[in-house]
This record gives sequence, structure tokens and C-alpha cells, in this order.
Amino acid sequence: MKLILLVGLRASGKTTFMDIAKLYGISVYEMSYFFFKEMRDKGIEITQDNIRRFQVEERKRRGNDVFARIAWQSISLDNPPIAVVSGIRSMDEVIFFSKKGETLIVEIRSDDKVRYERVKQRNRPTDPKTFDEFVAREKADIAVGLHDVIRSADITIENNGSVDEFERKVKRFISFIL
Repeated sequence: MKLILLVGLRASGKTTFMDIAKLYGISVYEMSYFFFKEMRDKGIEITQDNIRRFQVEERKRRGNDVFARIAWQSISLDNPPIAVVSGIRSMDEVIFFSKKGETLIVEIRSDDKVRYERVKQRNRPTDPKTFDEFVAREKADIAVGLHDVIRSADITIENNGSVDEFERKVKRFISFIL
């Protein structure tokens, strides 16, 4: 199985990448889905404070690759030839997945100001509301090892232009790996 490990800071374009991958018949898995499912299954309300606390506590208690292991249960059942796993946060998750299949780490990179404008436009309930909060959340993501994963990326796709331009880049990449 080929595993495309998708990494990028908040609002860099990971969801758009996954949407395009689906058009090519590639299975996609979002790590946050499994994370939030664990919270709901344990009866924990999804708030920013609870998210931060749960993430730290679960990783301490069950290991830094805990959410990768949980996601793998679904991925392995589906057993797709190629899967995109988005939202990788630590090298422990990378190591876990590298033992399960051929991995390629793809970073989606966008400038901070571009990403903050996207966050304001998409207005998701869990997104930061101010630039200071945006910066604070970035620091929290980095604290779990996200920058180590970004530095280890095999390929980087820049996403500072239009949606059409980014979509063309992603389609070109996917065509290349198929």
C-alpha cells in the first residue's frame, strides 16, 4: 500500500488536496476525524481547551502515535492501494505509517497571512478567531512535533496563489504518482 502522508499548517490546503485525490479514486483519511471521534466516544465536549488537553493526555498515556494507530484500524480494513492520510503531527506517526506501507510525505505550504485569511473565510467552529489565537495554535501544533514532519517532507507543494493554480499543482502531482 502507498501512503501519502499529508502535512501542513492550518489552512494550508490539505482539504483541497484530499478533495482532488478523491476525484482520482484515492482513499483519504483525516487524522482529526479519528481524534474527534475518540473525544466524542469518551463523552468529551469538543472545545479548544478540551482538544488541547485531550491531545496532550492521550499522547502521554498511549504514545505519540496513538491517533495513527487508531486511524490505521480503518485504513487497514479498507486496504486501498493508495491512501492519503492528512493531518500528520509527529515523527512517531510517520514512523508508524512507514512500517505499514510505502510512504511519501507531502507538505502543503502557504504563507501565514494567506492561511489566516483562509481561516477567517472558512469560519470553522474550531478555528481561531484572532491572529494572536492563530499564532498561539500554531505554537501548540509545533510543540507536538509538526515542524519535524514538515522538515522531513519528500515534496512540498506551494499554495499561495489561486485555488485553480493549487488544484493544477495537485492534479499534476497525483497524475505523476498514479
